[in-house]
Amino acid sequence: MVTPATAPRTEIAALTADLEGLWRCFDTLFADFTPKDWSRNHGKHWTFADLPYHLSYLDRECTRVMAQGPDAPPSVRWLMHSEADVNAWNARMFAQRAAGQTVSTSLAQMRASRDLIRQTLADLTDADLDTPVWSPFFGWTSMRDGIASLTGHTFNHFLEARIRLKRSEPAPPATVTHGALGFYLELMERFLDRERAASARFTAVMEFTGSGGGAWTIDVAGGACRVTEGRAERPDLVMTQSPETFVATFARIRNPMLLMLTGKIKIKGIRALGTFGKLFPSPTADPERTWPVVTEIAPTFA
Repeated sequence: MVTPATAPRTEIAALTADLEGLWRCFDTLFADFTPKDWSRNHGKHWTFADLPYHLSYLDRECTRVMAQGPDAPPSVRWLMHSEADVNAWNARMFAQRAAGQTVSTSLAQMRASRDLIRQTLADLTDADLDTPVWSPFFGWTSMRDGIASLTGHTFNHFLEARIRLKRSEPAPPATVTHGALGFYLELMERFLDRERAASARFTAVMEFTGSGGGAWTIDVAGGACRVTEGRAERPDLVMTQSPETFVATFARIRNPMLLMLTGKIKIKGIRALGTFGKLFPSPTADPERTWPVVTEIAPTFA
C-alpha cells in the first residue's frame, strides 16, 4: 500500500505519534526494573517478564496480516471467535518461546515488532486508513481500526502494569487514553447477549474523568448494540469512573462491586445495573460463547 509521497499523512502522523508516546511510557516503566521486578506476578498465570514477549508476538502477528490489506490470502485469515480461542492462542504462542529466554531477548523482540508497525505506517497515507484489512480478532475491518486495536491493546497492558505496580506515572498522552477508551467501549457491541437484547430497549452512558476522558453512549435496541461518542439525554444508567478504574475492572484486577461501594465507580440509575449485567455478561462467564466477526469485506471498505 505504497502511495505517492505528496498524499496527505496528517492522520497517519497523529496515530504514529500516539504509538510512540505510549511506547515511551512503557520504556520508562521498564527502565528501572530489577530481576526481582521482572519475576513479580502479573495476574494469576504471568510474571512481568512475560509482558514484553506477549506484546511482541501480538503486534508482530497482527501487523503482518494487516500489511497485506485486502489481498491477505485465506491461509493467513485465521480467527479467534471467543475468549477460549484467545486463551488457547496465547498458550500456543508462549509454547513457542525458547526455553530459558531472557528478558533482554523478549524486549528486543518487542522493539522489533514496534519497528514492523513503524515500517507499515511509513508506507501509508491517510487514504489508506479506509483500506480493508484482516484482523484475527475481528475479521475484516479497516486499517484505521486495526491500528486502533494495536494501540488499545498496548494501552490496556500499560495501565494494567502501572496499576499492579501501584504507580501513577508515567501518564500516556491524553489522545491515546481517549482513543483507547473509545476502542474498548466499541467492543461492547460484540459482548452483547443478543437473545436478551432481542426484546430490550436500553441506554447506558459510560463517562470517564480526567485527562483523555469523555462520555460514550451504549444503545441497545432491536437485538443490536450501537456505541457512539457523546452523552445521551435520558439514559437508563450512567457509570462514571477514571480510565484506571475501568482498566482495573476490564483486566479483572479489582472487583467492580467493591469499586462501586468505595465510590471509585459512581452509578446513576442503580436499578438498571442488573439489566446492564445481563445484556453484557463478562466473557469469562462463558469462555466458549462466540463473538460476531466480519468474514466478508464490508461494502463501506471497498
